Amino acid sequence: MLLHPQRQREVIKLYKHFRLQHQEGVCRVARFSQLLKLKFPTEDRAHREAMLQLCAAHEQAEAEAAAKARTHKINVEKLFCALDVGGEGTIDLDEFLNLSKLLDVPRSRLRAMFLARDVDGSGDLDLDEFSRLVDDMGLLEHAETLAEHAEARRTDLRSQKELWRIGLPEEKPKTKAIPKLTERPSLATLSCAMGNVRRAMTLGEAGTPLRAERLI
Repeated sequence: MLLHPQRQREVIKLYKHFRLQHQEGVCRVARFSQLLKLKFPTEDRAHREAMLQLCAAHEQAEAEAAAKARTHKINVEKLFCALDVGGEGTIDLDEFLNLSKLLDVPRSRLRAMFLARDVDGSGDLDLDEFSRLVDDMGLLEHAETLAEHAEARRTDLRSQKELWRIGLPEEKPKTKAIPKLTERPSLATLSCAMGNVRRAMTLGEAGTPLRAERLI
């Protein structure tokens, strides 16, 4: 049985008042059906049954909405933690602008939306500010992709920090190159060099013959 919209509003309002009084322990009737008889004495049993069904449906809808809100809040918090690459508990503008390609949104528009939600002007978004931005942009629809992107960036940052921690490998000293002769040595110069080699070998100053050009 369908109730008139005005009667539906009256019943729902009465039910909320009844539930609140029960929570506070000040309600004088134990069951809502008893209150309906007192409030609507001229209504027949069928109408009162319809009123009870209306209240049951309303309570179920409220429970579903509350569960949906809790799930939404949890998902927003997960996305916030994922995008907080630096782990500071906030999302800065640079981190947010990195989502431009993934979301296919111009950086200028992302910047404008970020600044509009940065209520305190800190340059960062806290969880409450980010939650409003999520609803504005529908970011939860891309949550998985955004989280994967953020994790990749987090891995890169860890690698960079590890490199800084252990230090970059030292460069090996370069061997001094043997200077090339710019001019062809004269016979006198070569003769002098060979004489030096013979004297070094005789005195035991060199274990192996030296190249003549290194003594010039």
